[in-house]
Amino acid sequence: MAKRSNLGYQQLLWKCGSVEVGDIEFICSLKKKVKSKITSIFKSTKDNKASSNTSKEIRINLELKKSKLEIELQELGKLEDKIQKIKADLQKIEGVLIRPYMVVFSLIQFLTYKFSHQ
Repeated sequence: MAKRSNLGYQQLLWKCGSVEVGDIEFICSLKKKVKSKITSIFKSTKDNKASSNTSKEIRINLELKKSKLEIELQELGKLEDKIQKIKADLQKIEGVLIRPYMVVFSLIQFLTYKFSHQ
């Protein structure tokens, strides 16, 4: 069994800490739960004092659970990335929509100024 670093998990978990969108906060809480499950799996394998056959079965089951949780963690990260991309796209759209209003507003101000000073 290859040893894995928890640094990747931590970076993935902490990546969305500063974003204040409800969906992303929800994903962060789910990711924290998954992370704690993975951590508890590592702890339970160290504390296990069963017979060697039972211990092997337990380790296999725990490894399967860990793999499923890692996949879930990756999927949550992908979902978070999609939400951030959508948010960025919305901000771009808002910027495009605001510009014509600003032009019209400036034109109205200009015309108001011009007619008031004639």
